[in-house]
Amino acid sequence: MTTDTIDPASLSDDAFLAAVETTAISPRDFGHFSHVRAAYLLLNATREFAPALQRMSVALKAIAGKAGVPEKYHETITVAFMALVHVRMAGDAHGGDWQAFARSNPDLLNSNPLAGIYTPEQLASPLARRVFILPTQAA
Repeated sequence: MTTDTIDPASLSDDAFLAAVETTAISPRDFGHFSHVRAAYLLLNATREFAPALQRMSVALKAIAGKAGVPEKYHETITVAFMALVHVRMAGDAHGGDWQAFARSNPDLLNSNPLAGIYTPEQLASPLARRVFILPTQAA
C-alpha cells in the first residue's frame, strides 16, 4: 500500500496504522495530526503503554529515515507525548473511537501541550533527542 497519492486522513484506522508501521505513508504527509492519531491507535490496539511506545518509536525512526532525516527522531517528545495520550485515553469516554477522542482532546491536535512541562532549552538539548529526560519545569 502506498499513501503518496492518498490523504492519510481518508484511510481507515487499520489502513492508516499499517501505512505508518510499514512506512508506506509519505513522510511529508505525516504531520502532527498523524502523529497523534498513530499514538492513539497504537495505544488502543495494544492496551499497554510499553508495547505501544516501542511500536511508535520504531515507526517514527523508520519514517524519519525514509525522509532522509533520521536525526529528526526525538525520544523525549515521543515518550512524553505517548504518555500524555495514554493518560487522556484513560480518563476519556472515547470508547475506542479515534474521531471521538480527537473531538474531546483538541488541544493535543492544535497546540503544544508539552510546552507547559518542558522548557524549549530542555527539548532542544541533544540528550533529550537521544534519550527520555524528565521535565524539570513544573506545569
